Amino acid sequence: MNTPHLRAFLYDPSHQELVGLIGKIYESWSSGIGVSVIDSSAPKHLVDAAIIAIDPDEVVSNNETYTRPLAIFEEPQISVVSLTSGTTSVPKAVVHTPQSMKNSVEAITQVLKLDSNDSWILCLSPAYIAGMAVLARAFLLQQNVHAFDKFDTESIAKIIEDKKPNLISVVPAQLKMLLDDNVDLSGFKAILVGGAGTDPELLDRCEEMNYNVFRTYGMTETFGGICHDGITFPNTTAREVDGEIQLNTSSIFSSYRHDFNLTKSKFTEDGWFKTGDLGTAHNDYQISISGRSDDTIISGGIKINPAEIENILRKYINTPFVAGGKDHEKWGQALSIVFENDIPKDATLQTIRTLLSNDLDNKYLPLQTATVDTFQKTASGKIKRNETLQKSKVVEEHK
Repeated sequence: MNTPHLRAFLYDPSHQELVGLIGKIYESWSSGIGVSVIDSSAPKHLVDAAIIAIDPDEVVSNNETYTRPLAIFEEPQISVVSLTSGTTSVPKAVVHTPQSMKNSVEAITQVLKLDSNDSWILCLSPAYIAGMAVLARAFLLQQNVHAFDKFDTESIAKIIEDKKPNLISVVPAQLKMLLDDNVDLSGFKAILVGGAGTDPELLDRCEEMNYNVFRTYGMTETFGGICHDGITFPNTTAREVDGEIQLNTSSIFSSYRHDFNLTKSKFTEDGWFKTGDLGTAHNDYQISISGRSDDTIISGGIKINPAEIENILRKYINTPFVAGGKDHEKWGQALSIVFENDIPKDATLQTIRTLLSNDLDNKYLPLQTATVDTFQKTASGKIKRNETLQKSKVVEEHK
């Protein structure tokens, strides 16, 4: 049998140990085999769609391995195929080469002055690029990683006390939990926080305690972070075109797997990557991000398309509504369902979450219901999503 190009691991954090998965990822990389991680706790049709999108030679579930001899290989080398966080069953599989992975690690190594004596706490799932990037850094730099199957501040505090790790990557909601539970982060060389807009008050709390917090910016296509606190890494330059941030970076992905047209559409004729993020490039290496060029929201580091939520929910609810993101202290943005005047009796938050759970993974379910006196509309009668969300008031919130 030929050595597989790509091995996909099905990982369910509710009953599988992350430490074991990390060992299998490292073993694959050491053998020159690309890897992908699929969250198998999602509904079966989403897991199946992920496997089809990734198209691996092998699918590993627990200790069983299934081969897929019909996989197509366009890329000569693969290190990672990571799914973008998407709402429905049409995920984008982002292909990275060993070189783009190496370039990403070398860039952050230069910025943070990393070496083999550093060690990580892994709080982010390797099913997404932020978690996979931590593993790539630790693998290439031969650093230790302390992994948790479930985010738990008490366990993290004990690891900090016993093992003295000095690097951690979190989303804002996790950072808030660590601060609220008085976990001592003073010994960390770098606390990377990204994946969503970070509340300035949260950053102020960190500054008061002299914590080394870096606000990160990046995406699956750039192998995670390419920017700290608005300053791009040495391997990355940025520019602004019609309000959109575009990047030129050596850690850029090679393709969306088996989708030449989509890949081509994301690059300009002179080779710059179109991020889809709105912002300002103050010069080649300094940027600020103000939002998305589409309706996508980012809640707890997960990208959610409100229009897709609406399309699914309309199968169950006839009353007019609009979905979108409202600013939220913990999650950055909270997916909210807004009704005009009153919320129907058959559209409580729990009812909506139960209905949508037939089609969506839990992380894409709404966190709030809200009302607005009058939907904001265009001249043609279409509801203005963002304007309506801004004027709405929260009625019910998921705890």
